[in-house]
Amino acid sequence: MTGSMPTDARTRIAAWVCEAAALADSRRIRVEERACGRSGWPPFEVVIAVEQADGWHERLVHRRLEQVTRLDVLGAWRGGDACCGP
Repeated sequence: MTGSMPTDARTRIAAWVCEAAALADSRRIRVEERACGRSGWPPFEVVIAVEQADGWHERLVHRRLEQVTRLDVLGAWRGGDACCGP
C-alpha cells in the first residue's frame, strides 16, 4: 500500500491484512476487539477474520484495537496466533 494510511483502526488493520494475504480489497475482512478470558493472557484481543472460499479464517492479536501495529498483523497472518487451541 502506498500513500497515507486511514486513521480508523479497523480500516488500517484491514489494509494491512490485504497486504499480508495479497487480497485485492478488504470487503471480506472483519476486525473486532473482544475480551480475552484466558487466565494469564492479556485482557483484550483483536480478532481478524478473512473470508475465503473454504470459510472464515481467524487470527488473533493480543492488544487493544488502537495498539495493533502493522508488524502485529503481518506476524499474526504469517505465523498464526498462540491462542487458537482448545
